[in-house]
Amino acid sequence: MNTNRLPLRRHRRRQTLVLLEMESLDDTEKKARVALINISAGGAAVECPIEFNQEEEVVLKFIFPGRRVYFVEGMIRRSNRKSAVYIYGIEFVSAGFWESIKRRRVFSKLSGRY
Repeated sequence: MNTNRLPLRRHRRRQTLVLLEMESLDDTEKKARVALINISAGGAAVECPIEFNQEEEVVLKFIFPGRRVYFVEGMIRRSNRKSAVYIYGIEFVSAGFWESIKRRRVFSKLSGRY
């Protein structure tokens, strides 16, 4: 067994269960309420009741207490149908230094200490 393999993930994932909205950035106007099941600095996994296409650009809308809203753009990299729902692996669009700091602060509110 080769033990010199690189890790598959660049960022540590945090398990969570949060409801949020996901919307397609193309002209189809697809929109769904999704369950965020895990998240990292580089992406997230969500359960969704409707079908989106692989490589489709989407935006995730996080709504916090006090009606503060935070948007994160991403691309669907993996999809898997699990009975009545789809599970999507979403890679976040790369962000600059300050945006990545802001992202970490926002995500820490979702799953405890980030």
